[in-house]
Amino acid sequence: MHVSSTLLISLSLVASSSALRTGCRDGEVAVGTWQTCTLGDPRGGPSCGDLHATIYANDCGMISYSRNEGDICDVDGGWPSGYGLRCDNNNPSIAYTTGGNFALN
Repeated sequence: MHVSSTLLISLSLVASSSALRTGCRDGEVAVGTWQTCTLGDPRGGPSCGDLHATIYANDCGMISYSRNEGDICDVDGGWPSGYGLRCDNNNPSIAYTTGGNFALN
């Protein structure tokens, strides 16, 4: 009888995020998405969870995201108190934050 053992390595989660505007500097606000993915295995490949609308500020750090699943203008609520996003014609127009409301160009 032959016995073999396999070493299983747990893969860490990778957070993937993208801001609509690149190079947002201190004082600027951007919106984008945030999603958690696992690296997966050679047979199954990567696997990703829900997509969340996200507000970025302070040198593009994530300051808030919607708890509801959806792309930037598809999400319906789910924002923590003081945060939110307004879209006009399916384009983000205003980001609501606890530090003020910001028009998105």
